[in-house]
Amino acid sequence: MGYTWLISMRSKSLTRGILRLAGTIAFLVFLLSTGLGWGAVTPGQEAAPSATAQEQPKRIAEGYVTALSPPDGFTINGNLNVTTGAATHYEWFNHNDIKLGDATQDAVQIGAHVKVLGAKAKEAVTAETVRIQDEADRKIHGFGLVDKVIAPGPEPVFRADGFLLHIEPNTEVIFAGGLKTVDDVNPGTWMRYEGKRDKAGNLIAARAEFAPGISGAAKAVDISQSSMAPDAIPANAKIIDSNGNFEDGHGKVRISDSRGWCGWHRLATDQAMQERVRRVGMSVVPAFQRQLASNDAARIHFRFYAVDEPEIHTEFLCKEGVILVPLQLAGRLQNDDELATVLADGVAFSLQLQETKVIHSAALRKSAAIAEDVLVVYDPLDFVVVDKMIVPIALRGVIERAEEQRGRMALAFMQGAGYDPWQAPEAWRLLSPKKLPTDTSHLKYPNRAGYQLAILNLQYARDSAAKPDPNGAKANAPQPK
Repeated sequence: MGYTWLISMRSKSLTRGILRLAGTIAFLVFLLSTGLGWGAVTPGQEAAPSATAQEQPKRIAEGYVTALSPPDGFTINGNLNVTTGAATHYEWFNHNDIKLGDATQDAVQIGAHVKVLGAKAKEAVTAETVRIQDEADRKIHGFGLVDKVIAPGPEPVFRADGFLLHIEPNTEVIFAGGLKTVDDVNPGTWMRYEGKRDKAGNLIAARAEFAPGISGAAKAVDISQSSMAPDAIPANAKIIDSNGNFEDGHGKVRISDSRGWCGWHRLATDQAMQERVRRVGMSVVPAFQRQLASNDAARIHFRFYAVDEPEIHTEFLCKEGVILVPLQLAGRLQNDDELATVLADGVAFSLQLQETKVIHSAALRKSAAIAEDVLVVYDPLDFVVVDKMIVPIALRGVIERAEEQRGRMALAFMQGAGYDPWQAPEAWRLLSPKKLPTDTSHLKYPNRAGYQLAILNLQYARDSAAKPDPNGAKANAPQPK
């Protein structure tokens, strides 16, 4: 989802939202006036040369490998060609930018994160040194949802937070909230984890802390307007608001509430597209969610609708479970696999919002360790995520981690529903430009697509290591490694 961050959106808090926006603008002006920047080179961005150095530093290109051109090159981020030769040196580095040792050309694979030192001319780099990030060296930690038990038993494997997470005899395991053993861990359990990948790409947990999710009965929910119902949209409905309520267009609807993430939107009149969005959307909802009782407090009543919204280039939501997709976006995507990408992202975001409720439970309030790794630490009624907004530095890392978490979860939901997860990076590439060019072969892969390529390379087998097909052709039955 193209969310970037937070503005207050309660109906009575418009003034507060304006003040927050003004504060953000003032903060940005302060940064510019003091000559401060974000202080980091983003993937694909070049490091600025020192004005005082006698010898200019070598150009650096950084990003994810999106295509291989053996024997003499590869592509970064979909649009930067790197040429290699006999004199090119390869080496491993870690997340602290420390060299770990020499590597070979074979280490450059689709999804690998690389830094290239050399000479640059236009859209090409001649590589003197290629540095490949070693994922096996990285300590991975986080907090997320177990949505599937892959293998039960004394050494179980869980699909959690988008990872295939292995519990081994030497894993430190902690239980909270009535859970006693790993046999009590079912889909819907939440966990904090720490670990590293093995050579096969599996995440081996050094520590795992499990806690139950939301429990009890919720208020009765009327699902007559749900996407699960055959008459999901009333015949006279013309618009939908952020809570999923329909209007016929003749009632009293304030223009000031129109559009935006939490406003009302015109429903797309293309009924075939409405049904496609509903069908694909419900298919990527995790099985355990669909199997929960309708009055279970953990149940999210997912609904998916196509709306006429040309200014928004991603799916969006304001209320948990009500996912809206611009008709213009759906039309840009070339197949159901790509549509599943953005709908699965919306499903993942709704599940992220449940973290707020989970961390306020008695079991997790006592766990400072879990609190360190939660990504969503705000009341979802107080904030809405806004695309491409400038945000304070302190939130930047949280935003990136939340987007990466959604990316991992979406791949898992796609694969579980039978879609090709290797199409996900291609979907985000097609959605990245405001106006889609006739020739899409040189579109840049945005960072989220590059991150998903890295996860795909590590966790999902594929018969061919070729770049994702721009024409939307499916891979042959990708499966978790």
